[in-house]
Amino acid sequence: MEEVYAWIAESDENLGLFREFKRIWDLAEYGIRYPESPSVDLEWELLRNRLDQVPRVLELFPLKQTSNQRLHSFSATFMRYAAILIFTTLMSFFFVQEYYQSIEMIVQEPVLREISTSRAERGSVMLSDGTRIVVNSESTLRIPNHFGVDKREIFLQGEAFFDVAKDPNRSFMIHVNGATIEVLGTRFAVKSYPEEDEVQTVVEEGVVAIHSLEAGLTDRVMLTRGMVANLDLAKQEIVTRSLKDLAGFLSWKEGFLTFDQTPMAEVARQLERKYDVDVLFASEDIEEMKLTAVLKSRSITNVLSVISTSLGLSATLEEDRVLFDHVKLYKDGKPSGIGTMIETVVTEE
Repeated sequence: MEEVYAWIAESDENLGLFREFKRIWDLAEYGIRYPESPSVDLEWELLRNRLDQVPRVLELFPLKQTSNQRLHSFSATFMRYAAILIFTTLMSFFFVQEYYQSIEMIVQEPVLREISTSRAERGSVMLSDGTRIVVNSESTLRIPNHFGVDKREIFLQGEAFFDVAKDPNRSFMIHVNGATIEVLGTRFAVKSYPEEDEVQTVVEEGVVAIHSLEAGLTDRVMLTRGMVANLDLAKQEIVTRSLKDLAGFLSWKEGFLTFDQTPMAEVARQLERKYDVDVLFASEDIEEMKLTAVLKSRSITNVLSVISTSLGLSATLEEDRVLFDHVKLYKDGKPSGIGTMIETVVTEE
């Protein structure tokens, strides 16, 4: 009680605020509501009409009263105006907060922040809703500063793995080149690099819907656990398949590469991203050769040795350039490179 009255008596500004609180209370009590676009002239007129009706704070305490009268008057007056002050302060704060939040949701365009990785880089980010994303090399994520009330949207170029936090009221949408992937809560990976003419979606857990931008939202394909979908952007066709082992599609997020009858052209792209090298082929037929291997080594030299051994090729590394070629033979018929055809699993770090 003492703090409230002391605050009012400190300055004319505080007194003015108190009077304004009382005016708002009285207007609400008589059923007067603010129009959507308040009139400044009307507000000033209302204020002038009521200023003379508001007693000054010091006049609330008549000097010539008995102790009991002063106590009763003090308590009754304080309870009334303290209630007014507290109620109007809380309601005003709540109204202003809700009002400006709604205005911000309507007017403010979402600001997109960008997360990018270069060659030989991987990144991980945790979103405000609890979703975890692992971003592969040479990839870019664009994330809004806040999600909408009915959906969560992000934009991807490259490859990323998503562990989406469940939210029944807001779907999670990933926009990539030529397609949109939509989920409520699941674990899956999406690959959509600019130089590739397809969008690949791999579902580790849950249910995912994918549709091309040309087909629209109604024509979408549902994917469940263990399914892989490839959207051909040129033909606008989606091909799906079910696999028991998804390691070949998801091992990159753990830092190693898995290939299962993978063409060397695709192997080269993944080597370039992971080890920051440029891969070249001495002849076009090498691009079509298929590799089966698990490559966990951090050393590019070890990895090239495994690939050479598996496919009977030679691999020359000069600075950041790798050249795959067929094995050359010496005059005595012995190979100048390693040429044994084997399936190799490398586990050393």
